[in-house]
Amino acid sequence: MTAFLNTLDMTLGVDSLADPTRLLAWLRHRSFATLEDPSIQDVAWAVEFREALRELVSGNSGATPSATAVEIVARASRTASLRLEFSQGGSVTLAPIGSGLEAAVASVLTAVHTAMAAGTWSRNKTCGNPECRRAFYDRSRNRSGIWCEMAACGNRMKARRFRKRRVAGGYSLR
Repeated sequence: MTAFLNTLDMTLGVDSLADPTRLLAWLRHRSFATLEDPSIQDVAWAVEFREALRELVSGNSGATPSATAVEIVARASRTASLRLEFSQGGSVTLAPIGSGLEAAVASVLTAVHTAMAAGTWSRNKTCGNPECRRAFYDRSRNRSGIWCEMAACGNRMKARRFRKRRVAGGYSLR
């Protein structure tokens, strides 16, 4: 799921789903082989779904997802082709059916369902740095993670807040 959400790297300005060629490369890299090349409409749908899902994940970081984002993800779930796979041990898992973008979306929705069923959905968050917004899995004990990486975004945001407090307090930065 985070791999899909992070197909947009805001810090580098790179979108792996930006056009049919990039979308096809991403699908093939993730083993979602497709017989047909993605269309412009496929690109638009993939980006719309990604951004709606990012908004839902942002809800775990304190933001309130829009009704539109919820509806887009719900629409994707209504059109996803999934099957139940049973094991001899008595467990059952969801698995995508098909190929290409349809299978990729179904696979992402399967990951969402698995995280919700396991109680780990709330650990999926987006970085608190507005210039990053990278999706990450919060591994902190108390689920209080705010940044994708403390060494990068965390330090950067803490330094900004420190400088802002110093300037607001009338202190020189030198």
